[in-house]
Amino acid sequence: MADAATAALPLDAFASAFRAWLDERASAHARHRRVLEDVDARVAQARALQRELFDAGWARCGWSPACGGLGGDILHRAVVIDLLEEAGYPPRFVFEHLEVLIPAFERFASPALRERLAAPTLRGDLLWCQGFSEPTAGSDLAALRTRAARDARGDYVVDGHKIWTSWAKWASHVLLLARTGAPEDRHRGLSAFAIPLDEPGIDVRPIEHPNGSPELAEVFFDGVRVGAEQRIGAEGEGWAVAMHILAGERGSYAWIRSCEILPRLEALAARPGARGREADLGDALARLVALRCRSRAVMETLARGEQPGPEASVSKVAVIDAEQRFYDVAREVLSPGLDLGEIDEAARWQEQYEYSRAASVYGGARPIQLNVIAKLLVSRGGFVDPRANDDELAAVRASVSDALDKAGDARAALDGLDWWAFAARPQDALGAAAFAAWFEREGAAGVASPALAGVRASAYADALGADAADLAFAVASDGAPDAVAALGWDARTRHLVVPGAGSARGFDARECAPHAPAAVDAALVARVSGAGARARGVEVDAGGDARALALARIGAAHAMLGAAKELLSLAIAHANERQQFGQPLASFQAVQHLLSESYVDVSGTDELCRSAIEQWTAGDDAQLAAIAKAFAGRAGLAVAQRALQCFGAIGFTREHAHPRLARRIHVLDAVLGSRFALEAELGAAIARSGRAPRGIRAWRALA
Repeated sequence: MADAATAALPLDAFASAFRAWLDERASAHARHRRVLEDVDARVAQARALQRELFDAGWARCGWSPACGGLGGDILHRAVVIDLLEEAGYPPRFVFEHLEVLIPAFERFASPALRERLAAPTLRGDLLWCQGFSEPTAGSDLAALRTRAARDARGDYVVDGHKIWTSWAKWASHVLLLARTGAPEDRHRGLSAFAIPLDEPGIDVRPIEHPNGSPELAEVFFDGVRVGAEQRIGAEGEGWAVAMHILAGERGSYAWIRSCEILPRLEALAARPGARGREADLGDALARLVALRCRSRAVMETLARGEQPGPEASVSKVAVIDAEQRFYDVAREVLSPGLDLGEIDEAARWQEQYEYSRAASVYGGARPIQLNVIAKLLVSRGGFVDPRANDDELAAVRASVSDALDKAGDARAALDGLDWWAFAARPQDALGAAAFAAWFEREGAAGVASPALAGVRASAYADALGADAADLAFAVASDGAPDAVAALGWDARTRHLVVPGAGSARGFDARECAPHAPAAVDAALVARVSGAGARARGVEVDAGGDARALALARIGAAHAMLGAAKELLSLAIAHANERQQFGQPLASFQAVQHLLSESYVDVSGTDELCRSAIEQWTAGDDAQLAAIAKAFAGRAGLAVAQRALQCFGAIGFTREHAHPRLARRIHVLDAVLGSRFALEAELGAAIARSGRAPRGIRAWRALA
């Protein structure tokens, strides 16, 4: 049983306790883990599990005592969601509203109303739907017409029509958004109410999805009497309630969806049609893991009692893209049996595929979310760093920039920072921050340094009796004798490491000769020949070498992130300054959406890179490093292409920064495992093991 002391545990210890409880009940819970086809049966199954979790205390963890909880925060709830998925329980789909309604009750409802509603909702005795959208007001909630008028007794009388109301067929209550002010008041004239659906005058009419599920409904209100004590918040405060709900929805929902889709990815990888599609599986995995990292960051904001603002819209777009990409891959793998109904579980796959098509519509349409993001980007005139208020991180980044500016030489800057001593192999949060800051700045500035080669070759440094800063590392060969593409080569390189099967060769750089540059970013990768040079065999521990490769991949991902951030900032500045038809480019929605799409990619890469370096520093496996590099390569190249569309012809000139930054991303994507190669490896690993890596948990690897 969980109690207040359990809810006060650190997240990893809380997870261990909950996992042990699930293990003890594995046999008894077999009924809860069955996948049922009938939706009514699924609802009953989810309610039965929810009641058991509540009575045992686990469904009360993460909620305040004022709401019937035991303490903790949203991250404790994320642990429960995650571990239920890990143990094979199907999604508790009708309880997704818990993550948004209970926080709204806590913040806005009167104590009496909160006491009446919160605990029964947590137990599953009450089921909810949200009465927001209307036939004439979908994404534009401020235009809704359902009216709640006060009568002489002080009650409200509600008349109106809601549509696309999810789960209304099974709900006992509706959280209704209605107009209590004048239409011209727009969002200032709205109020929120908690109303039982069995009140006289309410008519629920289910709407079937194309897949046959009656998940949606129209709800009609005809003279429904609602007491003032059922109002959530003050009169006219409905917009604040709705925005609080939507912000929370777009944080926790992304986590829930990743937990639901990852098991489907595992099932898909086991299908015969998955052979030859490993790269597509790997791409889908990278998007889902990036989504988890992005979602966790939003949940951390909510756990601090803050509102994520437009960052929630980033998560909403990311979940749309990840979900639809996965089901696009699923349709390819399962074709033609999916559409012809000739595969196992055809009905379930068809249902989920069709549902994914609507992901870009429900809960806030994708174009609307892009508009929200663009408004922030354009108004601020540049890239918006979600961690701009992190003073320690800002200080580390400032130190790196200052060192580069003052030294005028990347090697000297690294030495001046003493970077090799604490950041080249980071052991703590400060080292991880300095590692990330260096590579981001190197990518943004387009400078070359020995840092990436030194990190990659670190396992060989001791064997050669050399400093990591003095090593260049061969990343490719064209088959000519000892002719290699070398990372980190410059005039002060002392050793060239050329890896081989099970061992490596070390060359004295003084005996090697650089050739005419061949890479599109010749400052980053040089063409070097060791023909005639004496080779020295170098043996290293395989585990240490694999760990060095993982860290180097994370460094390359950070460098691509830095270049992508710089391209986005330049594109925003250009769009604000450049005039077209008498208006700034940034005023055109097509340009705004290019910028917003890029911000979504950059934001996902940012959180994925941050998580990867934390996991590595904590000694975790290398899969997240491969995922981070693959995602950064895809996202970086997409940002470069969109930026070029914003710049137009000026971006295709030698003096512009775009070619330099785009070329840097291209070369970084090519070295240490290209996006395509890494995605194929990741997909093949899922097919072999039957398990897709989750990348992260709800807690940070570095506390």
